[in-house]
Amino acid sequence: MGSLIDLTGKKFGRLTVLERGANTRTGKSRWVCRCDCGSTTEVRAETLKNGSSKSCGCFASELTIMRNWKHGHWIDRRPTKLRLTWQNIRGRCEKPSDRRYHRYGGRGIKICDRWKIFENFVHDMGEPPSPDHSIDRIDPNGDYSPENCRWATNKEQQRNRGNNRRISFKGKTQCLSAWAEEYGLSQKRLRTRIERDGWDIEKALTTPLKGKGKHHGNCD
Repeated sequence: MGSLIDLTGKKFGRLTVLERGANTRTGKSRWVCRCDCGSTTEVRAETLKNGSSKSCGCFASELTIMRNWKHGHWIDRRPTKLRLTWQNIRGRCEKPSDRRYHRYGGRGIKICDRWKIFENFVHDMGEPPSPDHSIDRIDPNGDYSPENCRWATNKEQQRNRGNNRRISFKGKTQCLSAWAEEYGLSQKRLRTRIERDGWDIEKALTTPLKGKGKHHGNCD
């Protein structure tokens, strides 16, 4: 049996040997080491010498993180909003197991080939302008692609729903709620004027409410 080689002060990878530690149950020698990350650990002499122990474990953890985060957009091991948005798009368009698939991929809505690469999605969309913005398809029946997507608030997205009634007036087309807001009416009031009372869009929008402004016709 050879004499024990003193490893005190020697460095192996990120580990610097401080002192002799307690032997293992099988009599193998161990050494107390300080890792570059600041942690202290006990390591068997043989694993230090053969290079299988290079850190307290932080190095292997960092390698795993680097492999998983090779595209970036992770914070505290969680995907950023931008990456999560991309993951959700792919799920709802490509995975029948996704609970939203029937509303997207199930009815033919796809993600374009270019956006199947995350970096391309980042390049085309950029970061959302605020935490209140999420991705919105301009044509609700169209695919996820650069020409059909934008960042929009929930309010803007609600107005862009496929089942919203869209009305044209003076060369502009928008949903009923947008017209109501623009002309200072409630949605209910405007819908009543058009659907129940049968008013044309100009009369429905421009007729003031009772007690609000002058009017030479009927007021509701």
